Amino acid sequence: MIQVAGSSSVARAELAEIGRCRRLRTSPVRLKGAAKAVILKVMGSVCSRSRPNPNEVLVLCYHSVPSRPAFAAQMSIIAQTAYPVLSVSDFVAWLDGSRSFQSPAILLTFDDGYRDQLENAVPVLEAHGFPAVFFIVSGYVGRHAAWCEEFSSRCVPALPLMDDRELIELSRSGYAVGAQTQTHPRLSRLPPHEVEREVAGTRLALEDLLGREVDLFCYPYGDYDSVATRVVREAGFKLAFTVERGFVRRGDDPYLLRRVAVLGEPQGSEFRAYLSGVILDYWNVRNQLPASGGSASFLSAQSRRRNG
Repeated sequence: MIQVAGSSSVARAELAEIGRCRRLRTSPVRLKGAAKAVILKVMGSVCSRSRPNPNEVLVLCYHSVPSRPAFAAQMSIIAQTAYPVLSVSDFVAWLDGSRSFQSPAILLTFDDGYRDQLENAVPVLEAHGFPAVFFIVSGYVGRHAAWCEEFSSRCVPALPLMDDRELIELSRSGYAVGAQTQTHPRLSRLPPHEVEREVAGTRLALEDLLGREVDLFCYPYGDYDSVATRVVREAGFKLAFTVERGFVRRGDDPYLLRRVAVLGEPQGSEFRAYLSGVILDYWNVRNQLPASGGSASFLSAQSRRRNG
């Protein structure tokens, strides 16, 4: 999907700057500011992925939404692209091949059920008429997010979560509500009987609360194994989402659907890089830069792998 364009002097200078970062052994997880801007610019100009493939759907994954203006700016960019924002029924119909779209499409998902999603995201979604899916940790409804973020050494702030009344209102407003277990554990670390309790229990609890079917699931931390996927399927869920990076394609396993997590509050060209898929190439460059033998050869290798 990526085609390497002819390198101008500006592009060569940008590639040289990336090479300089590599020689300085810049930590990939600390590339910010100017270094990040340089890499994103290279990804957007030297490696042109002009638009997503119409046969793919981008599933964006949000967590806490602390700023309504920042989120509103992101949704305005989506509206400007004219890419359709799908409902769950649209997404399922596309996935099984019974419906097609003229342009790439987007599915919006929100994990954990933070109250600030209701306060800052929902009013913006309503203004644009965008549907969305909210995944809820049923055992923490009306409490605070006390689980620990294991992707880093820092714990997630114990932010307030939506309560029963707010979830019922959200569901009645037409938004899809999915399940994210009862206590937000890493499912691959649990014995099978506890996985069954977490998965089946969360569906029953949410269906009892909302008075409607709950058949969407996402894995806490994106963590799963063969036992977890089997239990999710046997519990009656129709779709399950991971946090493995990438676009969803027809024919993908419906219990291992990829998403792209929105990190921080990207704006402008950085958020557009999410929509085009350029951000995926940026993350690959960032993660492989210290061990790379050279940025130009790396970009060429990326292009050959995607086009081959």
